[in-house]
Amino acid sequence: AFMKDSTGDPVELYRHSVKTIRETIGPNRYLLGCWGIPLEGMGIMNGSRTGGDIYLDWEKGFMTALDATMQFYYLHNIAWYCDPDVMCLRRPLTLDMARAWATLQGLTGQALMASDRLVDLSPERVEIMKRVYPAVNIRPLDLFPAIRYKKIWDLKINHLERNYDVVGCFNYDLNKTDFVYLNWEELGLPAEAKVHLFDFWNEEYLGCWEKGYFVHLNPASVKVLTLLVAQDQPQLISTNRHITQGWVDLIQCKYDAKTNTYTGESQMVGNDTYEIRFVFPRQQNFRIKEAVAENFETEINNHQGWATVRFTSKESNNVSWKVSFESAESYQFPVRKPNHIAFEPIGLTSLKVSWSPTYYLNGGYYIYYNKKLLGATPVNQVILRNVDLSENDLIQISTAWYNGTESKEKVSAKISANKIFPDEVFLSDLKAKTATAGWGGLPKNDKSIRNRTLKIDDKIYSKGIGTHAVSDITYSLKGKYKVFTAEVGMDGYALECKGGSVEFKVYGDGKLLWESGVMEYSDPPKPVKIDISGVDILRLHVDDAGDGINCDHADWGKAKIK
Repeated sequence: AFMKDSTGDPVELYRHSVKTIRETIGPNRYLLGCWGIPLEGMGIMNGSRTGGDIYLDWEKGFMTALDATMQFYYLHNIAWYCDPDVMCLRRPLTLDMARAWATLQGLTGQALMASDRLVDLSPERVEIMKRVYPAVNIRPLDLFPAIRYKKIWDLKINHLERNYDVVGCFNYDLNKTDFVYLNWEELGLPAEAKVHLFDFWNEEYLGCWEKGYFVHLNPASVKVLTLLVAQDQPQLISTNRHITQGWVDLIQCKYDAKTNTYTGESQMVGNDTYEIRFVFPRQQNFRIKEAVAENFETEINNHQGWATVRFTSKESNNVSWKVSFESAESYQFPVRKPNHIAFEPIGLTSLKVSWSPTYYLNGGYYIYYNKKLLGATPVNQVILRNVDLSENDLIQISTAWYNGTESKEKVSAKISANKIFPDEVFLSDLKAKTATAGWGGLPKNDKSIRNRTLKIDDKIYSKGIGTHAVSDITYSLKGKYKVFTAEVGMDGYALECKGGSVEFKVYGDGKLLWESGVMEYSDPPKPVKIDISGVDILRLHVDDAGDGINCDHADWGKAKIK
């Protein structure tokens, strides 16, 4: 009778139906909602699909899972377990792509299901999969949906008095390399600390550095770095069992300063070689003197600044181990200063800085901005982001050895801001300050919200922004430009649907500068030309015209400032 009553509360009806399912399957079955984000099922469902179906593809697969994570991860392990759909690691995805997809799952703790036929995976891809199982009990710090694709994911772990960060650094671009800057203070680490870095996927130590580190990323890739504040003793920085590097596997771990010895116990998987990684103080090198793991054979590898011990158990069980250290010599080469700084603007608040690599041995380079140390980089270029570039800003580069020793001299150059910024630029070539869309993830540069070619009526655009009502996109122009131009209208997909209506609006520093009026799916593109002299925050808004967002695919064709 309740279902036939049109005046009944639909939320109550929905919850009653879900409760009936729960009572039928019992408390020990996993109940997954799918999808549309049915918040009415909270407290009854164990999990919910938070994204669309994925494909074996970077754009339609990984990015779909990323969209779901950025929009709904704030609900994970609070409302339910979020499920961004299955994880794919097989070809034709590159190994870099496979690692990125595995990292998306491993650093968030979301529902983890594989969609690969395991017997067909290469050993390298099986290894990637092994390192993110099991899904662990991670809770987000996010309180709201993300309004951008976050490139830095910081998982903070406190386990057995080991306080460390596991940081995922992502490059989502299929075609361009990128740099991500890790600033110790912004990550909540002591501003003056020296911090050890270990690269989890590449299994190598990256050094111990002050202030921050510039991470170089290939297209469509990730690096997972363990960050550990340095102490004046050997430190356990990483294990290879799981991407969380100790949280899953370490049962006990203690250090005896009198004997320079670590003792511990680890939960091991049968026939999976287990590796423990140690790092040493920058000014005092050590080596592993002895390593014992019950009755198993151990393999020791000593390097300058770090060392590893490996052993294998044929069965899954808990294994006790002990590792002792002794002092060791360290090598240092007298580093030379680099040469020839060059600048290349990226948007309006970013700058690519490059210089000639030094011929002689080195551990990396230190980057200074107006005489303030930003951090280190292993390669001869960086991207400085979100800096207020002005005339005569000073960039300095020194060469560094692994113990922090710098070249006696730095190469330096001043920025001529008025000369390096373009006279005109497409907004799709800039990084938005904020960006939201009412459907389909975040707005897309030079593509429609469905990742198709931009098309308004019968006109195709190679440049522009694809979005979906209700949408807001903002840019910080610093008052450098005078005119905004574009052609706006509903995307060709709305024409296929034969539905939808939107309204475009442009704001400058909060003031309405232009509005299109209501536009429907069959309307031709409408030209825009606005005076934006002195404007800092340019805001592009798309409204649903008051009739809901169905089919409201909207394009800003050839959006440009000059």
